[in-house]
This record gives sequence, C-alpha cells and structure tokens, in this order.
Amino acid sequence: MFRILPDLLRFIGGRPIIGYYIDFDIRMLDKYVLRQIQTKLPNPRLEVSEMYYACKYKGAPLNTLYDLRFSSILADLGIPSLGQHDALNDTLMTAMIYLQLRDMLDRGVRISRPRARPDHAPMG
Repeated sequence: MFRILPDLLRFIGGRPIIGYYIDFDIRMLDKYVLRQIQTKLPNPRLEVSEMYYACKYKGAPLNTLYDLRFSSILADLGIPSLGQHDALNDTLMTAMIYLQLRDMLDRGVRISRPRARPDHAPMG
C-alpha cells in the first residue's frame, strides 16, 4: 500500500471521494494516509446511499421500510450487477450509480416506491 499511496493521493487530489457506505473505506485509507502525510483525507465525500435515499425515500411516511442495499439500488436504476466485492466492479457500479443519481437529483426526478399495502394502512 505504501508504494502506491503517493500515486493514489496525486490522483485523488482535492476531488470528492464517492462511494457506497464510504466511511469504512475512508477509515482504512486514513490509517495509511496518516502515516504518509500526517493527516487524514480532507476530501469531501459523496455517499451514494444518501443520494438514493433522497431520490426514493425523502418525504416518505414514517412507517416506510427503507431498502438501501447495493443490489436494490442497482436494480432500481437499471444498472447491471458486475459482480460485487471486486474493486474494479464495485468502482464501476458505484460510478454508474453516482452519475445516474446526480442527474436525477439535478432534474428533480424521484424513484417510485410501492404504495403501502392495505394491511399496513393506519388503524382509524
């Protein structure tokens, strides 16, 4: 990791870091970055699960069940699953998710969610 870290830091520069539940990845990187440059990564972070939440669940009723699984996000957006837990595939899928959600948020497009079933209707 130490051999490639300078190249990685130059590549990242001041750009935002985009990911899916990215805090774990940043903590792993920060262990090495701290040793190399005596500080943690200061880059802004963009969390695709938060973007997805904003497109699908923002303003949803209190009893709404949220599904923020990576596979569910891919399916909702029509993005093919390239096989998870492979660094390159995860990066490509996350990039496709980000680009599509950024466009949707910019245009104010929402992802439809199923209506509550009658057996989940509030009792009156």
